[in-house]
Amino acid sequence: MSWKLEEIELLNPIVLCGGMLNDALILKAIDFGIGAVTLGTYSSNSLSSHPKPWLYKLKGSDCYVNSYGIRHSYFDKEGFIKKTVAYAHSKKVKVICSYVEREPELSEKAVKLFEEAGCDIVEYNPTPLVMGCSGKDPGDLLDPVNLVKLTTEHIKVASSFSSIPISVKFPSTISNVVRAWNQFVERGASIAHIMNAIIPALVLVDGEKYFKTERGFGGMSGECVKPVSMARVKMLSDGGARNIIGTGGIMSLQDVQDYISSGASAVGVHSLIYSKGLAGLKSLIESSNKLFRA
Repeated sequence: MSWKLEEIELLNPIVLCGGMLNDALILKAIDFGIGAVTLGTYSSNSLSSHPKPWLYKLKGSDCYVNSYGIRHSYFDKEGFIKKTVAYAHSKKVKVICSYVEREPELSEKAVKLFEEAGCDIVEYNPTPLVMGCSGKDPGDLLDPVNLVKLTTEHIKVASSFSSIPISVKFPSTISNVVRAWNQFVERGASIAHIMNAIIPALVLVDGEKYFKTERGFGGMSGECVKPVSMARVKMLSDGGARNIIGTGGIMSLQDVQDYISSGASAVGVHSLIYSKGLAGLKSLIESSNKLFRA
């Protein structure tokens, strides 16, 4: 069985979503023969105003809340991006390069850098803006209509300078994914990534906010996200969309199968690393290869 995003062939349907994962873990995933890795999300400037702690596990579950922010610019990470892309391609692993900006004109810089580095897919991820990672109040972006409008503006700029496929990572605040996706496609997007962490999420410990940001907000990920994310994957698929990355709560091979059955072309993993470590990721890749190559 072959796996593709657009016309890009993957070794298997597993995609590592970078997020809080360090560079060494991304390189290990490449060694395991994963389908693709995501580098970023980066920005033209470090946007994080988030001090430690960055991660909280909800008791009795594989659900997590994180408040990490955007700690690296793509200019700072340019060397790593180029080296990682070259190494990934030597292993036949594909690379998604992810970024976030508030001003649409800045998309040009990100796309040009990622293309020069050899990235296979460029991804716009607006979720950090809604979470306030820029240090600015998200304001009107809390309204999904305004968020969709801003995202379409970014896609329009990106598509003007990109010869590689453009992916959009959907924030959880966009519930009408079909209508939003139709607008994104009109501007040049071709891969839908459903979805990012459920936002906002608040954790209190002994009555005090756990995260030390101004409002204490983070994003919830892990197994508790799966039913919501999978429903949106199915909504998009039923609406005729193809090239969907389904992300949220993938802890087992059954979760992979569930997303594929709902219409996903590939699946994104992240919180699995928190729960089961690299051994869990390696096992998932190996079991996926056995099942889907049988």
